Amino acid sequence: MAETLTGDFEKVLLRLRELDEMSALAEAHELAPLLGLAQACANAAEQVVRSLADRAQRLELWALEGFRAPGRWVALHTGLTTPRAAAVCRQARALRDMPTSRDAAAAGELNSTHIDALTACQREAPEQYSPEIDELLVGLAPQLDDFLTATRAFRECARAQRGGGPDADPAPQASFLLSESLDGWHHGSLHLAPEDAAIVGAALDRRITRMIQARREGDPTLDGMGIGAMRAQALVDLCDADLRRDPNQRRAPDRHRIALTMHVDEHGNVAPVGPVPAASTCDAELFRMVVGVGGEILDVGRATRTWSPPQADAIIRRDRHCRFPGCCAPPAHCDVHHCQHWEHGGRTAVTNGVLLCRWHHTYLHRHGWSIRLDEAQRAHTYRPDGTELLLRSHAPGSP
Repeated sequence: MAETLTGDFEKVLLRLRELDEMSALAEAHELAPLLGLAQACANAAEQVVRSLADRAQRLELWALEGFRAPGRWVALHTGLTTPRAAAVCRQARALRDMPTSRDAAAAGELNSTHIDALTACQREAPEQYSPEIDELLVGLAPQLDDFLTATRAFRECARAQRGGGPDADPAPQASFLLSESLDGWHHGSLHLAPEDAAIVGAALDRRITRMIQARREGDPTLDGMGIGAMRAQALVDLCDADLRRDPNQRRAPDRHRIALTMHVDEHGNVAPVGPVPAASTCDAELFRMVVGVGGEILDVGRATRTWSPPQADAIIRRDRHCRFPGCCAPPAHCDVHHCQHWEHGGRTAVTNGVLLCRWHHTYLHRHGWSIRLDEAQRAHTYRPDGTELLLRSHAPGSP
């Protein structure tokens, strides 16, 4: 079945190439109808891409191959940019409930501009976007100006209705508003979800604590500075620290600092207390804490970096980005992963370390995947059943 479909598609592509060569011989009076027919073919082909993307989403092929979102998977196999591939996936999902638009697109009557506008209407108000509305808007497609005016009016009306009552409020979204006043100072407001606010608050509070301690130790630059001013300065310091780091050359060090607590029982035996997250021990700062029978702290060892800076630099120069197939996350977003897990006796050596972005690093540990280096330092990724994950781009022109 697969070979038959592939052969049929290749025959269509070959025929289109022949028609492209024949178009150079067309008479002047034939150019206009041929141009419209060629565009209809292109429109139908785009709908085939959406249909295939929709089926891949239903089967969750992107998740089975370790991708975070279907857009990245579609981008790999089409050569589209990731944002455009993500848009194709969104359109494919929206067209499930738009039979008139779907049939018209398959017939080559709707181009990408039409599909963008129609699916935007469906996403704006899925409950109000009935089959009758879909049929009405598709009927306006030949008159592009009227069509765009109608779709724009539908979206504006849907927004107005949604904002008209307390039950129609849209889902809250995070926002950061910043504006400049006449004296050059800036003021703004920040609206965050609870989990995001906790992250931002923890980062700012850590720097505020350092400022308060420095003020107690006599730092004159912090005299008279209130908590609000400290919070503003902490935000500036965090942004400045990020700008000083070249994301393509460095990784973010010390992503975790883990206390390995050792308990001494009444017989003098030493054993770790509680599990240590496997994904964190790959690229973290560890320090030892020995606790006695009564819970008293007996020893806190000197903190040591798991991967030394020379080792990390060598791995970054070799890998350049996340080594999971299909991922190009830069080193600043990556950890150094032990191919043979550290807790299973793996060596902290360049030949046992690879760059993995935080998502794929956690994914490997959580789902039992593995990654190994061969003698040429090429990375091979294996599923939990031991089969190797081999991704090959099917985008046009790919080797």
